[in-house]
Amino acid sequence: MVMAKEASKGPHSLGYDNIQFSTSIFVEQRFLGPPTMQTGTTGIIYRLLNATEEACLLRPLLEHIQKAPDISFNWDIRPSIEQLDYHSFQLRIHIINALIDMYPKLESLGRDPRLQFRERRHPGLHKTEEFI
Repeated sequence: MVMAKEASKGPHSLGYDNIQFSTSIFVEQRFLGPPTMQTGTTGIIYRLLNATEEACLLRPLLEHIQKAPDISFNWDIRPSIEQLDYHSFQLRIHIINALIDMYPKLESLGRDPRLQFRERRHPGLHKTEEFI
């Protein structure tokens, strides 16, 4: 909490994410008993790399949004061939892992080096600091 408080004093972004946590060490649930899992939403503070306080002022951001052109899926959002290839490969690994979980006889496939997730990092290997 101290680190989140410090990060919030400088340029930062606030996001939200869903959470699940157990409220019991027992896995069974009984009729009319209290739930053993709770879900909710939590805030996350992200420290912004190389951002200045001036770049985070709300009024200029809102003015810029009004002048900005519309976003086009085909030109602004569509993944590149490299990104699609990476996503497709990772998706196949998830499907194979689900099949291995369902059919224990396939467990030996999980050790095949060709069925390991590929690492993918953004240029510079930067990892955004986050505080919950």
